[in-house]
Amino acid sequence: MSTFSDDPILVIKFDDYSNLEQFQTLVDRVPYMMQRTRIDKALKMASDVMGASLRGYTKRASVMTDGRQTRDPDAINLRVASRGLFDQVN
Repeated sequence: MSTFSDDPILVIKFDDYSNLEQFQTLVDRVPYMMQRTRIDKALKMASDVMGASLRGYTKRASVMTDGRQTRDPDAINLRVASRGLFDQVN
């Protein structure tokens, strides 16, 4: 799991917990960064993490956001930014 603003930060790795309760506790501790919303960068990080994970396991992703992507000049359209992630889970 990552948190994101201007840049994504990986805060929970899949091997950081051994049961659902531990995972939920870690999720509750993820800081809200209260800044900008670069969803494209979070999607890229998710794709990179999934690409580096073990083969043969089911891969799923969810995105929780506080709103719309910040309109920066270098922002990537979300349909384009999500392609790599879709390739990982399909």
